[in-house]
Amino acid sequence: CRHPLLQTLARSSTTQQDGRLMTPGVSRILSTGRNSLSNDQPPAHIHSASWGAIDITNGYTGQSSQFDTYMYWNDDFLAIVAAGNDGNKEYDDRMNSVSSPSTFKNGITVGASNNYKGEGDKLGPTYLAPFSGRGPTKDGRRKPEVVAPGNAIESAKVDLGPRGGDQCHSSTTVKEGTSMATPTVSGTAAIIRQYFEEGWYPDGREGSGPSLNPSGALVKAVLLNGAQTDMRGVDNGSSNIIQRKISNVEPYDNNIGFGRIDLSHSLYLEGYSEVKATIWDRQLVNDGDTDAYTVKIDRSGGCDFRHLSVTLVWVEEASLGDCTRCVQNDLDLHVTVTGADDGPKYYPNGLDGKDDQNNAERVVVPDVPDGANYTLSVRGANLNGPTQKYALVATGCFDGAVPNSIDKSGDVFRTDDSGRKLNRMAIIVVSCCAATAAILLGCCLLSCLRRRKRRK
Repeated sequence: CRHPLLQTLARSSTTQQDGRLMTPGVSRILSTGRNSLSNDQPPAHIHSASWGAIDITNGYTGQSSQFDTYMYWNDDFLAIVAAGNDGNKEYDDRMNSVSSPSTFKNGITVGASNNYKGEGDKLGPTYLAPFSGRGPTKDGRRKPEVVAPGNAIESAKVDLGPRGGDQCHSSTTVKEGTSMATPTVSGTAAIIRQYFEEGWYPDGREGSGPSLNPSGALVKAVLLNGAQTDMRGVDNGSSNIIQRKISNVEPYDNNIGFGRIDLSHSLYLEGYSEVKATIWDRQLVNDGDTDAYTVKIDRSGGCDFRHLSVTLVWVEEASLGDCTRCVQNDLDLHVTVTGADDGPKYYPNGLDGKDDQNNAERVVVPDVPDGANYTLSVRGANLNGPTQKYALVATGCFDGAVPNSIDKSGDVFRTDDSGRKLNRMAIIVVSCCAATAAILLGCCLLSCLRRRKRRK
């Protein structure tokens, strides 16, 4: 229990009379580990926050602003924060239920999906957990950005020694909450950083490329770009199986955002992923100008992924608390077929036009043909200053990528039939109840007929 980071936070925190732990200021929290404790320890680049406001505060608060300020001035830093556990009320959806500081702009807000080994009658991993905090924020921004498993999670636990002692005994416990989902996303973000730092980009082999220091915006873009939207609904639970409500979810909604995280669709490991990635980091677009990039679909190596996915992320200055339009810089992403002036234009986030409310935008072009060239356009539509820095990532079958050799036939996201099993169980219960009622009714009618006969 004498780890220097824990001691630093402990000294900075105070315990209230009701047992609540009051955390130190945001800058102090985010700087802990950021400023290296010794010359041989690298600084922290990711902050995982499994905490937040007690009450629902879905507006942009002073704390949200402080998080955004820190990420703006430390561009290789990314904060990842739990969405909160107020997404369900009386077995029904509770929208606008995310809490500060997850209402920030520049970080990642994490919702919780069910686990493969859910407890009781919970549905499987393709369903959102009932408690997962929902968007939008008060000013209309999408939340959460991504989801990860958040129930029946084996978590770390510390058993303290005798009072006054300094010995800790490590143990584990099972927990649920967006606080359990957030470390999963943070660990995945750390792997993404490691991928770039160790030179795995772009060919998917360690040391084959240069060592890179990715921006927080790029790490966020990679995570969002590979997230999958194949979730089947919200498991709202119920007091009984017949009245259970399963709400619908859609890509880019305020239940699942960009979807569940999936590294196999995010970065290229030769022979172990679905796609190859191309990145542009710390690019600058001028106000009113458009930056254009071109990618070519190449399936010559056997890659059989059918889509092109492109994500734009920018980190900007903090806004004032309780802002009504918190994103200050409007960047627009769209994708077109190169040279096809009259061809379709693909817009972000499931929209038929531009998104001027969020600072993360993804375009997915379905069923792209081999050999096709696509132009990725980033426009500085309306900036607060002369320029805005951004990160852009594209994934698809590029440069002769080889196919994924992993057998995914048993993938739990493909085989999850918990919803059908629940429906069958509900039908059986209803059928049994109906049969029982019919038998009772028949008995009553038979009894009445016998009584009439006796009277006659």
